[in-house]
Amino acid sequence: MPALIPARLERFPMGKVVGGGRFALSYDDWKYHRAVLGGTGSGKSKFLELFYSYLLHHHQSGILIDPHGDLADNLLAFVAHRKRNGDDALWRRVHYLEVGPQSAFSYDPFALAPRLADVSRIEYDAWLKAKVDRVCRAFLLLSAVLYCTT
Repeated sequence: MPALIPARLERFPMGKVVGGGRFALSYDDWKYHRAVLGGTGSGKSKFLELFYSYLLHHHQSGILIDPHGDLADNLLAFVAHRKRNGDDALWRRVHYLEVGPQSAFSYDPFALAPRLADVSRIEYDAWLKAKVDRVCRAFLLLSAVLYCTT
């Protein structure tokens, strides 16, 4: 989670309320967990596509697990369009992993750990605590997402 949220991220515009006024999600509404519920054809995937495009555009990170792949394909098309228009930075920040019976992937969150000989013990312990906290939060979130989708 970013320490500081730019002012432009304070609200995700959703539309207008009947009778006037605008409806938007604040950062506090979506900073930890999201669940999008609705019937078939109600716009869940389109909402998530727009929301994740918004987050990508504003340099926010996240994990998207898309069992069917349609939403991921649309987001990759968004990123490819931005790359074609000169936004190489966004292209380099996106990692697409397709998991199946014939493929697997791994990630070592400690691969770029500072060497204890290069930093003080206090700096090293602070880096390690932050990394372990982040990995544990990501694992718990992923576990909850997988539990809710099965």
